[in-house]
Amino acid sequence: MAEWERGALKNLNPEDVESNFRRFSSTSFKLMTRFEQAKMAKPQGVAKNMKANLDKFKDYVPIIGYLCNAGL
Repeated sequence: MAEWERGALKNLNPEDVESNFRRFSSTSFKLMTRFEQAKMAKPQGVAKNMKANLDKFKDYVPIIGYLCNAGL
């Protein structure tokens, strides 16, 4: 399990979390599209699953930003 999932919130950089989230979302969408065009069903399914999980996680990105605010 990743350290950010079990570690202290104070160790997270909210800008990095948001940046990584955006990068992963963009990459998963591009992969999903490329695999669909190449008619590669199994890799496309993996990319779709990754995108679906990222879509679920999207609501937590701002919360992480708020909780990791040094001013709290």
